[in-house]
Amino acid sequence: LRKTAGLDIADRITVYYRASDGLQAAVEAFGDYIRNETLALRLENADLPPDLAKVTDQFDGETVMIALERAAGDRFE
Repeated sequence: LRKTAGLDIADRITVYYRASDGLQAAVEAFGDYIRNETLALRLENADLPPDLAKVTDQFDGETVMIALERAAGDRFE
């Protein structure tokens, strides 16, 4: 998704997502880990902005939709 969004592998990002209940609980429980592994400054459980690259995935009866955006800052908060 980074490549599709025109992002460099080292870019800090904001991750917008919508997830089914099971995945929502996992994102909340492992948010720090997800941010560190993806170089995300923020994880936003919000409507996905229409102008961003998106992906939808389904597994084990769960669904997640994700969009990425280059973050304005260059440091983790």
